[in-house]
Amino acid sequence: MKRLICGSVILFQEVCPLCKETNLSANHTFECNCGNRYKEQSIKSTKYIAVKNKRSNVQRFGKILRDMQNNHCYWCDREFDSAYLKQNKRGEYVTKTLKLHIDHKIPYAYTKNDNPDNLCASCIICNHFKHDHCFDNEDDCVDFLKHKWNKVLRNETVIFV
Repeated sequence: MKRLICGSVILFQEVCPLCKETNLSANHTFECNCGNRYKEQSIKSTKYIAVKNKRSNVQRFGKILRDMQNNHCYWCDREFDSAYLKQNKRGEYVTKTLKLHIDHKIPYAYTKNDNPDNLCASCIICNHFKHDHCFDNEDDCVDFLKHKWNKVLRNETVIFV
């Protein structure tokens, strides 16, 4: 088991004894995608990994990620640069375009990791909704974002044109 010290958050890493998938947990209990629930195997094998704090320039991956994702948001699948109306604080609608943001799948606040495997092209709205929330898996994140999107679309604070 590895212990990842990520800022003020500690994540434990362990390999599932059934399917050999690597999993992270904030406590010593793990739940794998194969459905297996297990506790850490051995405290003796604990390793401490110091995670670097210096950020790299993730913007350089923007074009590559945009192309890999066919110009669509990783989370909501909306097309980048689509026009939409956003209601401001005075209740007026302002025309905007759906901008690309580089997002960390597992928030940087938890991992201090700018590894390209942890990056995706996200729309500005999904990136704002997701912020530094951490999820057990990507499906949970997508469900969370769908709920947020449904709310703003239902309240008409965002309208796609």
